[in-house]
Amino acid sequence: MLNHGFSDFQQKSGGVPGLEAAVRFGLGMEGLLNVSSDALVFLDAGWRLDGASSMKISGDTSLKNFGSVGSAIPGRNGFYLRIRMPFYLVPGDLLVLAPILMATSRSAFNDVITTAGNGGLVPWQRKIASPVGTFQFMLGREAEICFYGYLTKPASYILPYNDQRRGEICELRTLQISFPLLEYTIAGSYRGGQSSNLRLQLY
Repeated sequence: MLNHGFSDFQQKSGGVPGLEAAVRFGLGMEGLLNVSSDALVFLDAGWRLDGASSMKISGDTSLKNFGSVGSAIPGRNGFYLRIRMPFYLVPGDLLVLAPILMATSRSAFNDVITTAGNGGLVPWQRKIASPVGTFQFMLGREAEICFYGYLTKPASYILPYNDQRRGEICELRTLQISFPLLEYTIAGSYRGGQSSNLRLQLY
């Protein structure tokens, strides 16, 4: 859901459908320490396809006949990278701490990794269990950057003028950076140690 388009004159809210596919490299250690831990580490590299937004560049009903080009945010696609990693005190600190401690003190390394997986030195990112699933504050633990229109032809976009009855067609390249704030997980367990879950994120 979005609350406006790219232009200052596009203040109507709407939605954008999307589909993405990625290759993930990582280490899954969720719940290894305890039910409140989250030591999941991964890097995603993928491709995202977004449809045109439901809100148009203006309230003129005739714009529905022009498809994506008349949308406040046109259909677009792009390459993206996503990283997820717990942290000890500040986001990304394990990238520096882990190699140093691994080479100097294995016990200190284990303590830092365990603390990070359990929510950090200030454990405000621990998973909070509830009868309907788990909740977790995510700021600083996961980040994503998407490059729309950089590796392919940019999307066509109508930039409206002040009166919103006229405009010009532009090419649109967008760099989108996202940070999840809250994650809700519905988990299910099965025989044989297998499990699956559904994650919903507010970002």
